[in-house]
Amino acid sequence: MADPRHISAGFRRRLRDELALWRAEGLVAPEQADALAARYRLADLAKESSSTLLLSLYIVGALLVAGGVVSFVAANWGGLPPAPKVALIVLAMLTCHMGGFYLWKVRQTHPWLGHALIVLGTLVFGANLGLMAQIFNIHSDIYNGVAAWAVGAMAVAYAVGSVPNAFIAVAASFVWLCGAEGYSDWTSVYYPLLAATVFMPFAYRRRSAVITAMALAVIALGMMVGALHGRGPDWRVVVLAAVGAGSLYVAAGLLAVQKEALRRVGIAAVVMGAIGLGLVACSLSFLEGVKELRYSTWRLFDSPGLVSAGAAAFCSIPLWVVHVIGWRRMGPMRPLSLGLFAAVVLTAGAIGLALTHPSSQPYHYRPAETVDITAAVLGNIAVLALAVGLLASAMAAVDRRLFWPGVLLLVLLVVSRFFEYESNLMWKATAFLACGLGIIGGGLWFESYLRRRRAADEQP
Repeated sequence: MADPRHISAGFRRRLRDELALWRAEGLVAPEQADALAARYRLADLAKESSSTLLLSLYIVGALLVAGGVVSFVAANWGGLPPAPKVALIVLAMLTCHMGGFYLWKVRQTHPWLGHALIVLGTLVFGANLGLMAQIFNIHSDIYNGVAAWAVGAMAVAYAVGSVPNAFIAVAASFVWLCGAEGYSDWTSVYYPLLAATVFMPFAYRRRSAVITAMALAVIALGMMVGALHGRGPDWRVVVLAAVGAGSLYVAAGLLAVQKEALRRVGIAAVVMGAIGLGLVACSLSFLEGVKELRYSTWRLFDSPGLVSAGAAAFCSIPLWVVHVIGWRRMGPMRPLSLGLFAAVVLTAGAIGLALTHPSSQPYHYRPAETVDITAAVLGNIAVLALAVGLLASAMAAVDRRLFWPGVLLLVLLVVSRFFEYESNLMWKATAFLACGLGIIGGGLWFESYLRRRRAADEQP
């Protein structure tokens, strides 16, 4: 029987609606319809759709109750000796965790309330770390407590399969990185590897697109943190980290989406990688962006962040080789693979031009050079390649999620050029009107295309 965790809810909802039509039109026998409904657990859709809402409501309610209890305890906190204080805060945490586990995993009568209590227990644990330091006058770096909170939250996440606890752990770990980096530049080198080792197996196990996106974001940001500390920001390493991580994410994601069980995490990886590559390509499409990169602080080979950026780029190479070898088997994602690969190559070329042509004179005192213009042209073509790849795959896969980002990238490319260069206001007005009408027309055409495709697929 298919596990609904491995199949998107959107697909199951569409199948439920189509199955009712097929059954009414006699395209499938009642026994076949029942078998399909049982295989994809279509009867559980209503229950699953309300689960997130229930969990959110219970968490909000638990937080409000906890706020009332905390206010009551705070009013009498000063008069309590240390032992009762410790007993009180430990008992509150254990009550939340044990009560939640009992309701969720043991009795299974109120699973969402139990889950909310476990999340509340993790939040109480974080507060307890600070209260313990206050009670016993422990003088330590606050980020050590944040690190302990992240470890505890992730342990609970693995123990009970809690996505909200993993969310807390990922966020807390990044807060710790931002604080710990000030004491050791090389923390940004270890953190991406540690985050990938701890968070990504959980995201795969739960097929969670949210944790996948969060983990990939903090891993990429971790590569950049090292470039933003120390003796001043090194924007070269920031750009290299974005390209290295983006290339790795896109390559891995495009391979993952070919398997239905990994489709959700694969799409999350592709989206995060495309965002990183798109931001870099858009920044390099501006002539001033190229110059800013070229004249930024030169400490490229003195930045620990370069190690992580280079490692990510190096790890993406075998994945792109797999793409080249198996390109014909990628189906609807083939145009996107080509577009993204072209965007990676072109962006890397623009960065290479900027990095290999340094100058000591301030860029605003010098006229635009051929190398700057060439790099900016490569940046523009990279954005265009990414947009065309998204649009082509959207047409092949009949997927709105790919169509609209491609349209927006094209509009961004046109509009940004008008902002960069001085031109007649009438020309700008014409361009904006053309872009706006083009988006509306493209959307109407794509919706019509979707209807025609569905009608063709429904014909016997």
